[in-house]
Amino acid sequence: MAVYEVYYLKKPTGSPMGPLSVDIIEALVKQGEITADYLFAPDGSEVWKPIAELPVLAHAIFSPSELQQTPHVKPPTHLGWGIVLTIFGFFPLGILAIVKSLKVAEHYGAGRYAEARRASDAVRNICILNIVVSVMLIISCSVVFYNYQKTKSQNYEAILHHTSRW
Repeated sequence: MAVYEVYYLKKPTGSPMGPLSVDIIEALVKQGEITADYLFAPDGSEVWKPIAELPVLAHAIFSPSELQQTPHVKPPTHLGWGIVLTIFGFFPLGILAIVKSLKVAEHYGAGRYAEARRASDAVRNICILNIVVSVMLIISCSVVFYNYQKTKSQNYEAILHHTSRW
């Protein structure tokens, strides 16, 4: 493997910056401006790789525990929950969960691992919100129905009481 003097870097969804030397990249990492989800390409190459695949940079910059946090496993899409909650829960949030869950696979397939993780977390949060909203709607509807029945019963009793005087 050839050792390059300079590299280009970009966020998974950003535009390229560079050329940058390893020293400059190390300084940016120490300042917290570069994380393990950044992509790097050697000068003259058009192939973007995660930092973990560039040992010259990865081991010089990140500790082994940080490199292990680089996502290589596809995060869960939660598509099943989205479908179930669309049918049995609050419909608009269910549709949003389905759409967002499809983005998880799209981001992961494009190598945007951090975005895939964020989309997966967003779907999970939408599903939790859907459950909460659905329970609140069920409780609200039950209270309204109970009060309606109680008022209807009281009106009926009043009518019976009024007509029994005749």
